[in-house]
Amino acid sequence: MSGNEKETKPPARDSVVLKKVETKRQEVKLSEKEIGMMRNFEKSINPKGDLTNDEITLVNILEKQKLPLERIVIKFNQSRKALALPLLMAKDFEAIIGSLVSKGLVTSREAPIGTVYYLTEAGLEFLELL
Repeated sequence: MSGNEKETKPPARDSVVLKKVETKRQEVKLSEKEIGMMRNFEKSINPKGDLTNDEITLVNILEKQKLPLERIVIKFNQSRKALALPLLMAKDFEAIIGSLVSKGLVTSREAPIGTVYYLTEAGLEFLELL
């Protein structure tokens, strides 16, 4: 062979033989202590795990404010519009507010402009945890 000629070798992929390897799934077994730690962590992230996104949004809107239903609807729908979500009507808020009242986070009282809604002490504590 002269210096200009190169030996051609077959590509490496032709000389490699692959075997199929079967894997088994392992079951994850958690101790009671680990399960308790996970529950505490979940509570620290969302202390009222039963709240919907709409309810959490409403709690955030009522932060440090007393608002009539009309203002709540406007502020709430502004946030939904920014996320391209369908807007809600005032009648839809009765169920959301009722749910928050039953959970002790929101209360209401009569004012010259009508009924105003505001956070209770539990609602304010919930906001601090968020």
